[in-house]
Amino acid sequence: MTTQTDHKCLFPCNPPGGSFFAPGPCGTCGKTYARSQAEQILAEARAAMKATEPETAEPAALAAIFARYREIAPEPSPDSPDVARELTRRLLVSAIRRDNRLEAGILGGGAVSAEDHAGLTAEFAAAHLLQEMRNNAPAVADEAAAVIAGAALDGSAGEWVRQHAQSLGIDTAEVDRLATAEARLRSAQPS
Repeated sequence: MTTQTDHKCLFPCNPPGGSFFAPGPCGTCGKTYARSQAEQILAEARAAMKATEPETAEPAALAAIFARYREIAPEPSPDSPDVARELTRRLLVSAIRRDNRLEAGILGGGAVSAEDHAGLTAEFAAAHLLQEMRNNAPAVADEAAAVIAGAALDGSAGEWVRQHAQSLGIDTAEVDRLATAEARLRSAQPS
């Protein structure tokens, strides 16, 4: 599938195109929410690395901002003795960044991305649950956070999602088939 990259992906978060917790693919390029998130994170990382030797003041300023984000909330290590705290901080900094983008869109009269709205809610939910676990069962929180941080590093989040779905009786093979058919149909629709 060819994707268009000269636009900001917007993901439908209302039926029939998607839902708040499961946004549909971008109506312009067909990217899934997860793919768009991964590309955004990769682009931010590349921008931060590229900006270490800036050609203009703007990349230098962005590099300084990204460096400060990393100081405030470093990438959590699955082996850290306080991985739940580290992951919670990382999620909260990311959520604050998303919230600022949403506020700028609302106040500026621009489009509000369903991706940012869903991402903010997901990051808030994860951070809130981890914080509650840290307050009530710190060892369990660190164990869960280590799995999450490890999945972020090794790319196994999709496997974990399917394991959890199967434990709740969801036929993941059927959902995969439906999602593949949905993507195929959406990519065949004219923009």
